[in-house]
Amino acid sequence: HIRAGETQQALDRMMQHLREVEEVIVGEVIAPTADEVAGPDDPEATAGLAEEARDLAVQMEHVVRNLLALCRAEAKLTPLRVESFSVAGLVEEILEGVADIIRSRGLKVNCQVSRELKAGTDQVLVRSILQNLARNAAEYSVAGTELTVEAREVDGFLQIRFINEVENLSPEEVAQFSEPFWRGDKAHRSRDHAGLGLALSKAFAQMLRGDLTLEPQEGTLAVTLRIPKQLQTAETSSAE
Repeated sequence: HIRAGETQQALDRMMQHLREVEEVIVGEVIAPTADEVAGPDDPEATAGLAEEARDLAVQMEHVVRNLLALCRAEAKLTPLRVESFSVAGLVEEILEGVADIIRSRGLKVNCQVSRELKAGTDQVLVRSILQNLARNAAEYSVAGTELTVEAREVDGFLQIRFINEVENLSPEEVAQFSEPFWRGDKAHRSRDHAGLGLALSKAFAQMLRGDLTLEPQEGTLAVTLRIPKQLQTAETSSAE
């Protein structure tokens, strides 16, 4: 159970995040749309705005869902379910989910994951983290380059790393990647990203007693998920 102080902190974080959502809506939805509507009467433009409004509504639903998940994770309200699974099988599933992006950008995937590697942790949370990391790596890789995925056990920890080539990425930007609603210049040119994915992934990694780190090097970015290979919870400990 969460103490009253922790509950208030969770509510305060929720309100802060909602204020940030409001800024995104006003800055990128309401103001641009108002400018477009103020133009000449054009049936095609009106139909286009209606379609865009529908897409934005779907996106905002996704934003709110992720925002609630982030707040639950930060308040430690998300229950953990430990199960054993094949890491290679999960990674293959994740890469298949972004196969269209990989093909469209002409990326070559270098997957270095042993078939023997297994983990005992919350597979749902790990899947959510890897889906976000894989999508980001595929979308922001330099077209025609190599995307490397590595997974190995290191001192009792499962370490999964995505390495991809990037352009014009400063250390200052990398330091802000996991902040809610921060999206960088490239993402600001598209409404497909709300800037919650890495923040949510980092919160999930911490729930799994691990962390998510970003290591920029010259021309590349390595994003590493490091969590205990076998997660111990009150339930698993009592079962032993």
